[in-house]
Amino acid sequence: MGKRYLQDVLETMGACIDSLKFDGGSFTLMPGQAVSELVELCHAHQVEVSTGGFIERVLTQGPQAVDRYVSACKVLDFDTIEVSAGFLSLPTDDWLRLVDKVQSAGLKAKPSVSSA
Repeated sequence: MGKRYLQDVLETMGACIDSLKFDGGSFTLMPGQAVSELVELCHAHQVEVSTGGFIERVLTQGPQAVDRYVSACKVLDFDTIEVSAGFLSLPTDDWLRLVDKVQSAGLKAKPSVSSA
């Protein structure tokens, strides 16, 4: 969604919206400036912003990629990183460390568990 469309939605329905969730890592395909503008617009309307499920893809690229991802989400001023368990099977201790990493960066971790 573009900035003007989001602005229209927030101006007309913002009082009913508490968060915006990017789907499936869609924000990774956008220029950083565009993502920052959308996040800033949401925050101006007291709407929190979540990455949506994408970290499971980043996890397959190793620990350094996860660190870079969490740092990038912090720089882009996301409020929440969704920690999805829908496509990967990880030990509970690994999920807990991931949640701790997200929280240590000053972001909220939103666990998301789905079943097939």
